[in-house]
Amino acid sequence: MGLIMKTPVLILRGLILPLAMIASPPLRAAGIEEEVPAKVITVTASSVYSAAQAARHLVDGSAMQGGLHDNNASAQTMWHSIQQPAPTSAAAGLPTITF
Repeated sequence: MGLIMKTPVLILRGLILPLAMIASPPLRAAGIEEEVPAKVITVTASSVYSAAQAARHLVDGSAMQGGLHDNNASAQTMWHSIQQPAPTSAAAGLPTITF
């Protein structure tokens, strides 16, 4: 009796996935043609927690080791904002969210 109850569920699951794949819009991706050297990228931040957590870490690859993040316990290879920064407006041209 348990097998009879499970069969419709399995059939339904088997139909939903293919239908979802057919009905979903096509995904678009952009390939990277060439690597952009970090030295030609300018990074700025409204605040920096300390010199060890500078904004340059967003692009310099300092936290990467063999394609994986280094998980530095003191977070010295990542950028951090100051604690409780004062609210500011978004930069010109960025979308805004109103609550």
